[in-house]
Amino acid sequence: MANLEFLAGGYDLVEALRVDDQGRLYFSEMFRDGGVFRRSPDGHIERIVKDRKAVGGIAFREGGGLALNGRGLALWDERTGEIREVFTQWQGEPILHLNDLAVTRDGSIITGSWGFELPDSHEVAEAVTVEASEPLPSGSLFRIDPPAKVTKLDDDIIVSNGMGFSPDWRIFYVADTGRNSVLAYDVSPGWTLSNRREFSRCRPVRPTGSRWT
Repeated sequence: MANLEFLAGGYDLVEALRVDDQGRLYFSEMFRDGGVFRRSPDGHIERIVKDRKAVGGIAFREGGGLALNGRGLALWDERTGEIREVFTQWQGEPILHLNDLAVTRDGSIITGSWGFELPDSHEVAEAVTVEASEPLPSGSLFRIDPPAKVTKLDDDIIVSNGMGFSPDWRIFYVADTGRNSVLAYDVSPGWTLSNRREFSRCRPVRPTGSRWT
């Protein structure tokens, strides 16, 4: 039987969990006042990013700080507390919401947009876990190469979630929560994606996360 340990509580929706090399747990609160929190191994929890809502994805920066999703992709500097937006629109249209993200072996970020506004806490369950009466607008997959070069990789994903690479970096997976599906792509040099196919149909379960072990 697995041993369970209570780590933190009192949040509406916890997302974007990451653990750094010091064993500190990072996570976001999607609703209320938003923000990013950090839990130290001794149990101390601090809110390290205050002015950021709906953070669905977090990545560690090589020089310190974090890359954060939300209404676009931003970089947070821990030394100054500054948040610098690097990707907030595509072809003149604003990014409504970037959700999960994955980091390539050489530091690029792959992330997915939604084609609709992130629902509030009272609507989110119905919006992404129940069949909608009308199809929801879809979003896109993007790759952001340092410092901020953006390339669109694919379209027609309703709710991007649960992104990750296979252990050999040859296959990229992304869950489309809006379609109860996990998609797979072949990864080519330059971190381009091809040969999209459905890896798994998860009905009635809605896939939202993934982790290789």
